[in-house]
Amino acid sequence: MQSSKNAFTLIELLVVIVIISILVAIGIGNYISAADDSKYAAAEADMTSLKKAMLEYKVFHGELPLIGSEVDTVAGSGTWASVIDALIASGDLGERIDADPWGRSYYYQDHDCGASVAGQSLIITAGKDGVIGNADDFSLVVTDACLFAP
Repeated sequence: MQSSKNAFTLIELLVVIVIISILVAIGIGNYISAADDSKYAAAEADMTSLKKAMLEYKVFHGELPLIGSEVDTVAGSGTWASVIDALIASGDLGERIDADPWGRSYYYQDHDCGASVAGQSLIITAGKDGVIGNADDFSLVVTDACLFAP
């Protein structure tokens, strides 16, 4: 009497499990990468809207928000909420953008007209790790220098 082989061996099952595990690991890695990329794209879109609102604000008020203040949230002067409040109050920003896609406030450095340190005015997100000043940060230049005085 001959026995027929109707079952998989333990080695065959282990090989299949290893192959499936590798494919799942690759898929999860791609998913996480795509999720991070989409958050950076959302941050860039938010920052572009903020830049447009800030430049409109500057056209009508002669300087970037806040008027009469030098805001540098990286260094601890001023708050992001006060900048957003000024943009909303002026009608230059339609809806509040209080946080980046990771749930943290954007950073803002106003080095435009009248600033003690003249130069670029920037909107910055600290990126995925939330730490400002490293490789995953993303910044957008609002102005390169004082374009016109009030």
